[in-house]
Amino acid sequence: MLTTDQQKLIIFLVAWCGFTDREAMEFIKLFWGEKKMNDIQTLTDAEFDRRLQEKVVRDAAQLLSIPGIYEAVSEHYNNEILEEYEQED
Repeated sequence: MLTTDQQKLIIFLVAWCGFTDREAMEFIKLFWGEKKMNDIQTLTDAEFDRRLQEKVVRDAAQLLSIPGIYEAVSEHYNNEILEEYEQED
């Protein structure tokens, strides 16, 4: 099981740095040490993605407080939000 800090780092690496899920997991192994990661060696990309999506839905309100996430999300949706706002008038 990943700690909260490890989960935040994976989200940052994937969303902000362009890592794949697998690359982020490899980085976590190097950063925290191989021994602590042995129990998740069998985690597939598909299973990780499924769990990540569940967590994002469950913790959506908190995601924007993770450093770098607000900037990435607001940049991505900037034009869409401005267009929707203009249409409200």
